[in-house]
Amino acid sequence: MDRVRILLAVRQPLVRNDLRLHLEQQSALEVVAEASKEQRVLKQVLHYRPDLLLLDIDFPDGSEIEVVSEVQSLVSLVKVIMLATNASLERILPILGAGAHGYVHMKAPTSYLVSAIHAVLGGILVLPQEFSRILTDSSPGSTLYDQHPLDRTAKCRRCVTDLLTRRELQVLNLIAGGSCTKEIAHLLTLSPRTVEFHVNNLCAKLGVNSRIQAVTAALKSGWIDLDSLNATNACGLLRNTPHTDGVRAKLEILRAGL
Repeated sequence: MDRVRILLAVRQPLVRNDLRLHLEQQSALEVVAEASKEQRVLKQVLHYRPDLLLLDIDFPDGSEIEVVSEVQSLVSLVKVIMLATNASLERILPILGAGAHGYVHMKAPTSYLVSAIHAVLGGILVLPQEFSRILTDSSPGSTLYDQHPLDRTAKCRRCVTDLLTRRELQVLNLIAGGSCTKEIAHLLTLSPRTVEFHVNNLCAKLGVNSRIQAVTAALKSGWIDLDSLNATNACGLLRNTPHTDGVRAKLEILRAGL
């Protein structure tokens, strides 16, 4: 499996070296380049074409919005996670609007950062729990709702608080599509026992007790939608079985009540 290629753009050498050390202990991750100044970030992105940019937004020149915007316009496949020691929601919103995909505290545990990386690569917007709650609960007419630059249906509702790994997200989507353990194992080339392990983990992280409850939580948060699952099924990746039809019928009822 290809390793995730990371560009580490952090101002302080000691912090940057510590992050690199911890990230490179992960077999699935590789730090391909570093940048100590924001002016060098774009050049490094164009040269190394990383999968992910970890961007320190505590740089003194305050050009992170322009950096993220330029990265997304030139190399749109690069995911961007902001790092900072103490950033407010108002501070990060314009950078998210420029194209960043999440924010993680600079001193977050390595396990949390690694989970955030996999979540972002899986298409999930990563924010601290308190930020996610504010965005989800804000309503039309509020200052935050009217001013923040994100499309609520496409991004805000996809925030995760307890982060799932990329594999757990794959399993969750297949469950939502109606696949049973044996079918998921076949599609992902895993053993049934490994699939059950991932199911138990994602249920624990979501605070639920069953697969249908996990999918319900995902639907309510906008992490998955049945339209895309129906499209997947049309491509022949999911089999139409009584089990699939039953689960899909339950999910249609759940979605109608959301």
